[in-house]
Amino acid sequence: MCRDNHVVPGAVATEIELARKLKEFSLKEAGYWISMPLQNLLKVLRLFPKPLAENAGLNSMEIISSLYAEHSTRNTKVGIDLDEGVCMDGSTLNIWDLHITKLL
Repeated sequence: MCRDNHVVPGAVATEIELARKLKEFSLKEAGYWISMPLQNLLKVLRLFPKPLAENAGLNSMEIISSLYAEHSTRNTKVGIDLDEGVCMDGSTLNIWDLHITKLL
């Protein structure tokens, strides 16, 4: 499929985890020149789950809040299961994304 065979958790699990880690990092950084660009990147990363949930006919606010709750407990592979309409561990469902598609 691709020369680079590295994979990361799919179903927006990677985007949510990146947003969580970047928020932690930006709160530690006091400098304006570092924290402002990170805040803008956080806004972009937080956009990904909403259209995915809405296009599947799910309540996006409910799904997004449960995603953040799962990731706050260090369940880093939890993403949106579009078939069931709940948050589930994507690795057990074999939902993976190519690492190269996540490079910003």
